[in-house]
Amino acid sequence: MNLNGKKFLITGAASGLGRATSLMLSSYGAELLLIDRNVEDLRQVAQMTSGVGNALVCDLLTCEWGVVKSWILDRCKDVGLDGFVHFAGVPCTVPIKHLSVERYEKVNKVNVSSIIEMTKIFISKNILSRNNPSVVLISSVSGLVGFTPNVAYSMTKGAIISMTRALAIELASKGIRVNCVAPGFIKTPLMEQTADMLGDDYESNLSAMHPLGLGTTVDVANAVAFLLSDYSKWITGVVLPVDGGYTAQ
Repeated sequence: MNLNGKKFLITGAASGLGRATSLMLSSYGAELLLIDRNVEDLRQVAQMTSGVGNALVCDLLTCEWGVVKSWILDRCKDVGLDGFVHFAGVPCTVPIKHLSVERYEKVNKVNVSSIIEMTKIFISKNILSRNNPSVVLISSVSGLVGFTPNVAYSMTKGAIISMTRALAIELASKGIRVNCVAPGFIKTPLMEQTADMLGDDYESNLSAMHPLGLGTTVDVANAVAFLLSDYSKWITGVVLPVDGGYTAQ
């Protein structure tokens, strides 16, 4: 895959899926703008990709969207953005009887509302490229099937799926494609930490839920890179489960 000359914005770029995807896109020749709230991890990813000045430390829960837009605009004067990927999100594993309004509104603001604001910025004059632009949103198998106690998180991931389809139709007239990846359970440092706390059965039980076993961050990064590339130029409004067969059962 060749992404030379392409420029993408990645939110949630500092760790996990966002980090793996950023490194992969950079290896294919893409120039990146990176956003995350984790200062040190973001600095490391920026150093391993497209260099100084391409990273913005930003918490999407409290940020000023005008500041974010200005930062992006300053870096798109010569070449517009060819796409963005929205990895930023927060988990919420809380039984509904203990779920406060403040808690689920916070999750919704980061996981859903920030997509609306980022999309508005992406389609702005002097930011949007005319070179087959592509948006990739990140949902989850939690948006396709039920999990407990996960109602707030599942709510946001289901919303992302609906947003994908609606945005794909609305933005098609601008030549913008909008697709969504819905990962299953992925081997990440966070999962390993959880397995250490809960015992070996935790990871083996999760693996047994997936016909092809647990996935890796690279598996998801491959799907995202495909949807950003010109190989998928006639694909829009698609929700792609990358879940080792989990939702096929």
